Order: sequence, then structure tokens, then C-alpha cells
Amino acid sequence: MFNECCSYLLDGGPVLYTIFAFSIIAWVFIFHKLMVFNNTGTQSHRRHNEIIEMAKGNRVPEALNICKSNNGLYSKIIHNTLLLKDHTPHQFDMASSVNILGEKRKLEGLNGTIGLIARMCPLLGLLGTVLGMISTFHVITIYGTGEPGLMGKGISQALITTQVGLFLAVPIVFFYEFLETRKQSVKWEMELYIKKLKTVLCGNNGFRN
Repeated sequence: MFNECCSYLLDGGPVLYTIFAFSIIAWVFIFHKLMVFNNTGTQSHRRHNEIIEMAKGNRVPEALNICKSNNGLYSKIIHNTLLLKDHTPHQFDMASSVNILGEKRKLEGLNGTIGLIARMCPLLGLLGTVLGMISTFHVITIYGTGEPGLMGKGISQALITTQVGLFLAVPIVFFYEFLETRKQSVKWEMELYIKKLKTVLCGNNGFRN
């Protein structure tokens, strides 16, 4: 079985190695992004809603300590927003916009690279197909049709690279779209937390101007 897999990879040529290398990079990035989003579940929402209730009860120092003990996306944005409790509404909006912009950049990191690799894999497979067919026609030009072994090598390269390129691209595209959807959801939820905290903190300050 192992020898068959090695032979299969060798038939694909350098283009196939490149496809595998890019797909490995994509999966490393995908797992990293999944870990980033891992702590944004129902339990996390419940905890952060409790923190907002603490802010309503003027227990901001206690809420800040809870946020410090968590390294999640929401905890960071809530912590930075709670630090704006003595700001006017205008100052609050300006500072919170800067805070959320930094977190959004973290959310968007690597997503573009994953999407690029997802688009590249089929194209690399197509490149392998073209190179394989060129190799086949080159053999036919030199030896005619009397060397089926050499012709078969070029045809194998053409078919294998296309097959593997498409096979590896499909799950990467799926997870790319999933991460894009999750990213938009997290962005919306972070903005919602900021709006809730603005109501609480600026309301407690009498909406000073």
C-alpha cells in the first residue's frame, strides 16, 4: 500500500508535490483559525452577558478581572471597552472603533491566504495536466506511438494532478467559506457587545458631552 502511494505521488511530478505543500499550509492555517473561534460558543456568550450585568451594577473592577482571566476574542474587546467607562459618548465611540478594528484584523488574518490556496490547487492541477500532455506529445514526436510506457507516464501526470488538485481544493473551500461566515458572525457579536456596554457605561455617566 505504501509503495503504491509513493508510486502514485512520483507519477504526479513536481506539480503534485507543490499542490500537497500548499494544501498542508492551508490546513495548518485552518486549524489555527478554528482554535481562534473555539472559545466563542454558548457558554462564552453567557459568561460575557454576566459581565455586562456586573457593569450595570457598577462592578466594573470585578468585570475587568474576569475578562483578564480569559483570552478569548470577546473577553479582550469587552475588557478594552470597560476601560472606557469614564469617557464621554464621543470619546467612547472613537476609542471603541480603534479597539474593534484591531480585533477585526486578527479575525481576518490568514483567511485570505486560505482562500488563495483553495483557488490555486485546481489551477496547479490544470498546470500539471498541461505539462503531462506536453510530455506525452513530446514522446509521440520523438518515438511515435511505439513507446506506450513513456506515453502513459505523461498521461498519468496529467490525470493525477487534476484529480488531486480538485480533491484537495474542495474541503479547503468548504472550511474557507465556514471561516468567512464565522468571522462575520463574530464581528457582529463584538459590535453588539460594544453597543450594550456603551448603553451601560455612558448611561451611568449621564451621557456627558
